[in-house]
Amino acid sequence: MSGASAHKSRTQQQARRLAADLAKGRMPASTVDLEDYLDRFPDDVFVALDGFVEQVASSGADDAIALGYLYLIQGQLERVRFRSERGYEDATRLTEEFQRAVADLAVTGRIDAQALSMVTSVLHMAGIKASAELHAGVTQFAENVLPLAVPPDFTDAMADMVAECEGDPFQLAAALAEAGHAIPAEPRILMAIEQIRSTNAALREAAILYLLDGEPTLRRAVASELQASQARAASLSPESLRRLIGMRNWCPEKERPAVDAIIRAVRAKGIDCAAWPQGGAGMIHASGIDGSGAQGFLIVSPVGQKVQISSVLLKSGVRDAWSAPPASKREVQSTLALAATETSMRPVSRKYFDRILRHHLQVGLSAGTLPPAGLLQVAETIGHADWQPELLDWRCALAAMLAELPVAMLTPQAVSALLHTSADWADFDEIAQSWFEDDEHVARVVADIGGRQGAQSVDRVLEEILAPRREKWAAYFLGTALWLREAPEDSLWRGFVILAQALASGRDLADISVMPVIAARTVAVLSNAPALRTEPATAGKRRRNRPTRRADRRQPQ
Repeated sequence: MSGASAHKSRTQQQARRLAADLAKGRMPASTVDLEDYLDRFPDDVFVALDGFVEQVASSGADDAIALGYLYLIQGQLERVRFRSERGYEDATRLTEEFQRAVADLAVTGRIDAQALSMVTSVLHMAGIKASAELHAGVTQFAENVLPLAVPPDFTDAMADMVAECEGDPFQLAAALAEAGHAIPAEPRILMAIEQIRSTNAALREAAILYLLDGEPTLRRAVASELQASQARAASLSPESLRRLIGMRNWCPEKERPAVDAIIRAVRAKGIDCAAWPQGGAGMIHASGIDGSGAQGFLIVSPVGQKVQISSVLLKSGVRDAWSAPPASKREVQSTLALAATETSMRPVSRKYFDRILRHHLQVGLSAGTLPPAGLLQVAETIGHADWQPELLDWRCALAAMLAELPVAMLTPQAVSALLHTSADWADFDEIAQSWFEDDEHVARVVADIGGRQGAQSVDRVLEEILAPRREKWAAYFLGTALWLREAPEDSLWRGFVILAQALASGRDLADISVMPVIAARTVAVLSNAPALRTEPATAGKRRRNRPTRRADRRQPQ
């Protein structure tokens, strides 16, 4: 069988397996075979795209096999994004080439409007920003096939989407973001303005959430339109006012005066701020901090006789946040059980959650990344949340936690003994299997080593990779200590405080036995296959998550 035939055969086989579940109206189950395929063959995303286009042409966009191909595309694109975020140039090129291929399909007319929308929606769900080439392709497609301008009966044209989202502004904003992912900024601005001017309250409520959009020109245009006349301010609801106040400090500092002006204008029209819903966080579960610095939260809130689950994913900012519709306790327990199989999660306090969230809000703002509008939805689900961005200084936290430790643990002999055995007690949880380094520079070092497992390889990774990044790992271990301390009966947090202190103080990494293990794991993972590790699973209805790819643990020889 030729190489091209092999690619097509294995991709088709996976799509048909997925289609069997999708045809029965259920999400496909994660299998070892599927995860292995997605990890090993991200380049097959082009084969899956061709398969999707061919299947749509022959059987329609709703065909189960076509949806199976689409499901594969999302999984493959997610893996590529994870790799791209770690600096791999080949992943960045693959992302660009895929979007170029989609744009070419649109320009040449080999894909219809529905199928094009489905593919661009998958890009949105995979967290990949639309490229300039894709924007240009979609624009040309629209000029050839669809009217680019906003229709005169915009509100009527949006009626079906509003009804499908049951008038919920968060669902509506998410649906609009997904549908408009590949649309250039100018048409999106026109649509946003029409939403603000619409007679439909749900469209106006959803338009407020554009102030947290990732496109700066769209945010500024929406703020300007909301300030344009007193009529705009008078059309906003008390709930919109509460959301404006809640998101004000989540916006870039330069944009806050515009938000303040909108708030003043709304209040000047006699509109009172709505009270926060009487929600609550009955139970909060958090994953540990993985090797990429990511952490996931699942929050369960009581809603009458039912419960509602919310999900927040943190990684150098707030990556994702949403609340699912109320469900039975049995359904939510099933979701929590699924999350437990994908990543270890522990109960944590509301105080801990708030502290870590505020930290990531500030980290995101510093990097120019705004939180998703779904974070407001989570705030409303669990009750009033005063989440003001505030950096958690890990060095200050480390000093405070060191002061809590028994003096006997801090003697030189006790510290040396603890660090010497850290390879045993620090590997306490599956999350530790994700503790390894993975980026373009690391890959070059491992390639130069030849992927050989041994003491010399470990020493080189310790010296060239881990030593320059000791402060990063000190912060990770300090974060792990904060997470573990949420369980009062668990004394393991004290060991991680000492680990963090040893790294921060410049101690020789060879004296800290867990660090050679991390070095050996780095060599093992990168020499076997690309480490296309996923973010922590925060299971729920809105997004399918996959478990972290585990590497075999290799001890230094």
